[in-house]
Amino acid sequence: MKELFAVLSLVVLLACKKDDNGNPPPDTPSTISMTLPTANGHYPNATPLNVRGSITDQDLLKSARVEIKNKANGTMYFSQTAAVANLPQFNFDWSWTVTGMTGIVTATVKVTATDRYDRQTTREVDVFLED
Repeated sequence: MKELFAVLSLVVLLACKKDDNGNPPPDTPSTISMTLPTANGHYPNATPLNVRGSITDQDLLKSARVEIKNKANGTMYFSQTAAVANLPQFNFDWSWTVTGMTGIVTATVKVTATDRYDRQTTREVDVFLED
């Protein structure tokens, strides 16, 4: 029984991955692969703008967020956050229907990955929204 306790204690200690001062390990940034949308794609009113891809992080993910903003004035058109619950990989698939555009607007689609130590990595793609 003592041997089992010793082994379990060792496993727990190694899994924590913090140094003696309680600091997290050096950061290995998340990898964000965005398959949609494509850069400089055009999305007219009433059509879906799909944001798809995957995120990996060896430090385990805490959350993933998408934001679609007007590049010129920062107006937020769409945002959503997914709690990821300490997974090493997350496949995302968000959709927003373009609405209310007059003329052609350059927008930025930004995906943000946050790991369990609250360190963030982002990936951005510019698209055109139009009436």
